[in-house]
Amino acid sequence: MKKPVKIALLILGPLALVMGGAYVLLNRTQSGVASQFTYFDVVTGERFNASRTDRRVWVVPAPNADGERSIYPLTRDDEGQWIIQPHYHSNLLESFAEDERLLVDLDTFRVLTRRR
Repeated sequence: MKKPVKIALLILGPLALVMGGAYVLLNRTQSGVASQFTYFDVVTGERFNASRTDRRVWVVPAPNADGERSIYPLTRDDEGQWIIQPHYHSNLLESFAEDERLLVDLDTFRVLTRRR
């Protein structure tokens, strides 16, 4: 290979790589990661919304105003109803199975609008 061709490849190769990487990063669609999260206090019935940009750190189950760890993340089921995220079902059962104040149906883990 001739010397001018080698020089051109050495210059244009990395430049093309950088430009291609920039194009991919700038033109990609959202990754599908949620930007908003909904939490529910299973004792008081209070619902909270949080976003990725919020400064509050949620360690689930999170403590409510009284210090009781009763705030769990929500998701929607196939019918569009709010439910406690499946990952936290066993923790909810351990912590609140006998609690009369619970605002969650422990069979379906759906959020209730009134006490059971």
